[in-house]
Amino acid sequence: MSAVELRGIERESVTRWLDERGVPAPVEFSLVSGGRSNLTYRVTGADGRVRALRRPPTGEC
Repeated sequence: MSAVELRGIERESVTRWLDERGVPAPVEFSLVSGGRSNLTYRVTGADGRVRALRRPPTGEC
């Protein structure tokens, strides 16, 4: 997992949530650019599978 902070991701809690849903840790996150209001992340689990994770806007300007 990269030490770089990503806007809108609380790494520990999201990793725990993903693990409970079958995405094995460690998990790598990267922000996918080009979105409008929802933030979209590329999520790669320890199994090498790539998934997409979307979240609503953070409310930050």
